[in-house]
Amino acid sequence: MKPQQEYIILSDNLKGILEQCSPEEKEAIFERYRHYQGQYAYHMKNNYPLSVIASFLKEIDNQIEKQFSTDPVAKEVKCKKGCYFCCEQNVDVSINEAMLLRQAMKEDDIQIDMEKLKRQAKYTYDTWSEQPEEDWSCVFLQEDKTCAVYDWRPASCRKYFSASPPKLCDIRRRNQKIRRFVSTYAEILGTVIFNREGSGNLPNILLKLIDNET
Repeated sequence: MKPQQEYIILSDNLKGILEQCSPEEKEAIFERYRHYQGQYAYHMKNNYPLSVIASFLKEIDNQIEKQFSTDPVAKEVKCKKGCYFCCEQNVDVSINEAMLLRQAMKEDDIQIDMEKLKRQAKYTYDTWSEQPEEDWSCVFLQEDKTCAVYDWRPASCRKYFSASPPKLCDIRRRNQKIRRFVSTYAEILGTVIFNREGSGNLPNILLKLIDNET
């Protein structure tokens, strides 16, 4: 099947990569996408879904680590523990990623602010900054500005790296241009996850999972 015959929802980062590619390079990217998509479908059919999503998230980390050693932009990445501006942005997750987070909450007895989650669930990507600033931060962001579910965080969080000053990631500074470190293979893997399952904002999907348990 030719790439143009497939309907694939691409991440903004992957769109940017493809815009700079030759036709041959584009075909190679779509071929890699089809490869990972086939693997994902096969393993989802034959294995425990949350184990599959966890392995794909781990592979995203592996691909990022490989590119970090060769990409000159990686040397300029400013992200570090305690920097949390990206944790105040709306995060897209797949259903299985949200299920993985829910499992981590149960296994590690992670408590979150449920009232805040309910308030956040009313907002979308486009309206996120319209809610009170104290509600912008992720419900998994702890008082010391670290992530309570770091090992289980979704692909959107794993793939986000800024090579610009951290303050530019602050959503209060609207329309700031941020230089990003982007891993092509990590973006492909993330695109497979979202296209196979669909995605939505984290508070909305997580709240539905929790509500369905009651």
